Amino acid sequence: MDPEKRRKLRSAGQALRPAVDVGRRGLEPTVVKEVAAALKREPLVKVRLHQGATAAGREGEDVLAEELARAVGAEVV
Repeated sequence: MDPEKRRKLRSAGQALRPAVDVGRRGLEPTVVKEVAAALKREPLVKVRLHQGATAAGREGEDVLAEELARAVGAEVV
């Protein structure tokens, strides 16, 4: 994705409410299904990663977000 498009999507994402919350259990199949369903309804979906979703801090959140995006065929912006 080109930087300009990424910037516009990040800007649009600021106004969104999280469609899916990832809790302490991390990426369960139900979470992946919810995100996939949300992406069918909307082109841009905000996901909230709660504290405890990963033990590795910010780097772990980035890895978790990438895993989720890969699982649903999406891209992290």
